[in-house]
Formats: sequence, structure tokens, C-alpha cells
Amino acid sequence: MDDEIRARIDGFNALLAQFDFPFRIDIVDPKEPKAAPKNARFMRQEVFQQLVANIRRDKGLTSLPFCWKDRKNIYHILSGHHRIEAAIAAGHENIMILYTDARLTEEERVSIQLSHNSLAGEDEPTILRELWGQIKSVQMKQYSGLDDAVLNSYKPIQIASLGEKTPGFQEVYFSFFPSEVEKLDEFMKRLGTLTKKRYVGRLDEFDRFVEMLLNFKDASGIYNSATAMLEIIEIVEEWLARQPAEVKESNGAA
Repeated sequence: MDDEIRARIDGFNALLAQFDFPFRIDIVDPKEPKAAPKNARFMRQEVFQQLVANIRRDKGLTSLPFCWKDRKNIYHILSGHHRIEAAIAAGHENIMILYTDARLTEEERVSIQLSHNSLAGEDEPTILRELWGQIKSVQMKQYSGLDDAVLNSYKPIQIASLGEKTPGFQEVYFSFFPSEVEKLDEFMKRLGTLTKKRYVGRLDEFDRFVEMLLNFKDASGIYNSATAMLEIIEIVEEWLARQPAEVKESNGAA
């Protein structure tokens, strides 16, 4: 970092001190801060990969890691281990951090680390579903990081009677909002599959469907099944849009 940038950062920190703000900022190589010897917080691989993708999209961290600066001017991560790891994975050479250079005991540092991991709010389900419903873009749904477990409070879909003799079948529930259901209906109508008759897929077709859906989720990095289905529909719609008219008619009659 050149002297001019360092001087500006020092000047900003001096301004923070005038307002009795106890913390400072710095711009560092994400490989520079030292990780805590032990970190109880873990992150599933698919969640970590989504974090990496979000950082690449945002071109930086939108939430600052918190570090402690010791007397040797070495930074120690107190909060934000995964964000820093994801920034490295995303290829960033510089990140902004928030830090304190107060004289902290090991006990105090561990307490701060644990507090940042444990003192977190909870989502009110109804408002969460309303906010999720406002997101129309499949990419932004993926960006949000919400998975199927968040939407499991929906009432199960009521399946109409299949007749006197009901065949064995497996039920799969996907949670969609009204706008998404409209999109699904429009797509199904385009394929010509919404008729007066209803069909139940065979169990071997169910297994194949699940396998293909899981493979798509793994390849695309999407771990919300409903979002994955919407993404597949967008891919198919884009493919249909590029086809000659006779091919579209053929697919619509399938």
C-alpha cells in the first residue's frame, strides 16, 4: 500500500477517534490476518460456495470482519473467518476490516468471538416469506442464501383423490409464491401439459427426476430445490426461444 493511501486511512481513523469511536478500519491482504486457534462456527460447503459467489458478484465484502491488532501490529480474526476465507477464494487481494487495538486478554478475545457467533436475531416466518416473495429474479433468490428448510412452514399441498384404487406414490412438495406459480402455469401451458387429464409419474420416473434435480443443484451451486426448478424452466424457455417455429410447436405438443 502506498504512502498516500496509508495517510488517508490514518486520517480517517483519526477522525473516528474525535467522535470517541473505539474501533478503526484498515485495508489488508485477506491472507494477512491470523485465524483464531479454535472456531466453533462452521459453514456447510454449499453455503460457503454461495458466499464466495456473492463476494465475486459484489466485488468485495459487504460486511466487515472484526479483528484485534496486537502490539506487534499483527491482526487476529475475532469475527468473520468464513468471510475472509471466501474473499481469498474469490480472488480478492485487498479487503476492508474493522479492528480494535485495545489491550485485550485472551479471555476477552474469546468472549468477543463467541458473542459475534451467538448473539444473532431470528427471522419472523411470515415477514420472511413476504420478503422472499418480493424477489422475482432466480439469481437474487440464490444470492439470498435461503434454502428449503426456511420455507417448511407452508401447509402441505392438498392432493386430489386419484380414484377408488389409489396407486402407490411418493409425494414431493415444493414451496412457490403466487407469482412463481403463475410462471409455472404459463410454462406448463406452453408445453401443452395442462389438459383435462392428470397423470401420475411412475416411481422409476420419480427417482430419475430427483437424481436429475440433485445433479443440477450440485452443478449450478443452487441448494434450494424450488429455485433450481425455476432456473431449469428459465433455461428451457431460453432454449425454446431460440428454436424454429416448427420445433416450438413440436415441443408444445409433447
